[in-house]
Amino acid sequence: MRPKEPDSARRRLFAALALNYALTLLALAASNVSVDYRSFIAFTLCIMPFLALSAFAHWREAPRLGDALAVFAVGLLAMSPTLALTYAAIGAAQPLADATLARWDAAIGFNWRAFIAFVDSRPWLAESLRYSYSAFSPQMLLIPVCLALAGQTPRACALVFAFMVLCASASLVSVWFPATGAYATYGVGHADMKSINTWYSFAFLDQFNGVRNDPTFVLSLNHAAGILTFPSVHAGVAALCVWGAWRSPTFRWPALALNVAMAAAAVSHASHYAVDVIAGVTLAACSAVIAKRLFLRSEASDRAIPAAAQPSLARSPAGLPVDRRVQRA
Repeated sequence: MRPKEPDSARRRLFAALALNYALTLLALAASNVSVDYRSFIAFTLCIMPFLALSAFAHWREAPRLGDALAVFAVGLLAMSPTLALTYAAIGAAQPLADATLARWDAAIGFNWRAFIAFVDSRPWLAESLRYSYSAFSPQMLLIPVCLALAGQTPRACALVFAFMVLCASASLVSVWFPATGAYATYGVGHADMKSINTWYSFAFLDQFNGVRNDPTFVLSLNHAAGILTFPSVHAGVAALCVWGAWRSPTFRWPALALNVAMAAAAVSHASHYAVDVIAGVTLAACSAVIAKRLFLRSEASDRAIPAAAQPSLARSPAGLPVDRRVQRA
């Protein structure tokens, strides 16, 4: 018989997703942002087959595959309310916080210009960081899938839930810290760079300024962009991905290296301040603590059980520990 933990974790994750949508609708109702729902239809419909296949896999008694498809679908479905929340937050049109964020960087001894010059003078480093920055979505979608396939559905659900909490809390904080970013603040443009691709640093500004200045702004998925500066969601996701992959001896250190680079790239390639990264990682840590309490309570109880009494663990091909209780012949 299949343990109850994966089923319970999956139900909690779907409940959290429904709550996320409800809170987003409330936030939008209180904001100046309208949504072009038609622009989201195609994206949403593309996700439905994964939910259908998940149900079919569970019916055919392939629970790991079913759970993997479910967490993948929920991760995709969480993108829409996450995006809408960021627009509702920036639409509050609070005073720009760039001067404050730059001052905080100086207070912790971070020299933004020196860091950018260091990266820009090394083409291999600039290009490596650019690719690392693009690892945001692939990691956030695939790590939970790998965890579920390895029989760790509660941890997979915890990771997706922590992502939702991170994005919601970052949106809330950003209401009081809207910012155009470090490149604009320091007057550095694309023409000043030799190696760094600054596309991410400026591409969001049309949407950022639009939602702040237009009282009838309409959010369309076709034109949407990541418009939060403080805290850095990219840095927060980097921390969550390391947390999600940490139990795998195979992927632990590669994940750490990749995500340290992704967090650094938020500064060099996406116009973030250093304090944005610190704040994003801090929110991610808090989100992980909440997720662990809701989804991984059995881990704490397992540590209290003598080793001889614990179920034996196998290793999946990916190096992830697999509980023999959930293995199938």
